[in-house]
Amino acid sequence: MFTPTPSPHAVLIDFGAAFNQEVVGKDHWKLSGTPLYVPPEFLDKRKGPEGDVWALGVTMLYAIRKLRLIDTEFFIPHLFIDPDTRKEMTDWLDEVQECADELEHSGDHELIRRMLDRQFKSRVTAAELVTEVERDANA
Repeated sequence: MFTPTPSPHAVLIDFGAAFNQEVVGKDHWKLSGTPLYVPPEFLDKRKGPEGDVWALGVTMLYAIRKLRLIDTEFFIPHLFIDPDTRKEMTDWLDEVQECADELEHSGDHELIRRMLDRQFKSRVTAAELVTEVERDANA
């Protein structure tokens, strides 16, 4: 969603699958999410704040026109029961990774690359993102 006033800025929406880990616990699992934005670890039934960073990274690939919007048919609940659906998901994750790998290794593109690290433990955190964006804004 884009808001033209009072000053133009982007607003992220669609937090239907969001949850507070402090309330439900780190091992909470609910089969939900928007297919093109779920991270690789979702296939291992893992959800957490690292997945939110992944989803923002995918959004940024769209914003900088490095990733095309696709019309997909895969359905999240079928990922764990239908091999064809799982393959469609892994093919999509490979496409996202290829786009990320083609980004420059400096500046904003490097930050997006770090958001899309397939290993969630190595992925840049939300706090690190804020720090880097604020640092760049004040430079």
